Amino acid sequence: MNEKISCQVIGDLFPVYQEGLCSDETKHLVEEHLKTCAECRKLYAAFPEHPAAEPPADPPAAKTALKKVRRRSRIRKVAAGCGLTLLALLLLAVGVFCYGLGYAPLVGKLIAQSKLSAYSGGRIHCRFDWYNGQYVSEGGGLAYRLRNDFILDYALSGEKLNALNEQYAAFRDELTAEGLEPAEQIGSFTVVSGKDLKTQYHRIYWYVWDAREMSKGEAYKNMAELTERMLAAFPDEKITGQQFRYCTLSGSYQSLVEISPEPLNSTSVLQGVTEDERLPEDYLAWRDMHKKTS
Repeated sequence: MNEKISCQVIGDLFPVYQEGLCSDETKHLVEEHLKTCAECRKLYAAFPEHPAAEPPADPPAAKTALKKVRRRSRIRKVAAGCGLTLLALLLLAVGVFCYGLGYAPLVGKLIAQSKLSAYSGGRIHCRFDWYNGQYVSEGGGLAYRLRNDFILDYALSGEKLNALNEQYAAFRDELTAEGLEPAEQIGSFTVVSGKDLKTQYHRIYWYVWDAREMSKGEAYKNMAELTERMLAAFPDEKITGQQFRYCTLSGSYQSLVEISPEPLNSTSVLQGVTEDERLPEDYLAWRDMHKKTS
C-alpha cells in the first residue's frame, strides 16, 4: 500500500500527523512510509514544529472602542482640571472684588452687627451698601466699614464738624492775614475705631488760594507746610486724612489722603499730591481776575 502513495501525498499529511489530528489508519500509513523512505524522513525532520499558541489579538473594532474610551477618559480628566482651575480663579476674583468693597459673605454682616450693637448699646441689624462699600444699620445713622474696622456715626460727624470749625477759625484768620485765601469753613468726616469703640479719626476738606507765581516744587512744599500748620490748629484731634486743594497763579493741585489710624504728615501729603490736568472753571476765573489786577 505504501508503494501506491507518493511522497508528495505523505508530505501533505505531515501537518495533521504532527498535530495528531489524523486517524489511526493515516498515522500508521505515514509511519510505515517513513520507515522505508529516507527522503521523506529528511523532509519530516526539517518540518517546523507547531508554534506556541499566542493570545488572540483584539479584534479591530474592540481596539477602536478601547481607544475611544481612553480618549474620552483623558478628555474628562482635562476638562475636570480646567473646570477646577476656572472655579478657583473665579472664587479668587470674587474674593478680591469683595475685599475691595469691604464685603464678606455672612461673616461680614455678623461682625458689623456685633460692632454696631456694642457701640450703640442696643441690638442693631444691618445690610450691605454696595454703592458705598459699607454695612449700614437698618434704622440709618450708623455704618461699619469692615476693611478699615471703622464705625461711622453720622450724628457724631455733624457735631464734630461744628466743633472743628470753631477751632479752625483762628487758623483761617491767620492765613488771611498772610495774604492767602483759605476756605471760609472746612468740611470734615469722622469715624470711630472699631477696636476700642471710642477713638475718633477725622478727615478734613479744605482749600487755600495763593495768588503767587511759583514752581510745582514750591507748591508741593507749601502744601506740606500748610498741612503741618493745619494739624497744629487741632492739637487734641486725630486728623489722619484730608482732601486739600491748593491753587496758585501757576497751577492747581490736590492732596488726597484717605482716613486711617495712621497720623497725617508731610510725607503722606506729598505722596497724595496730583496736579489738575483739566483746570476747573472757578480756578480759571480766579486766576484771570488776579492776573488782570496785578
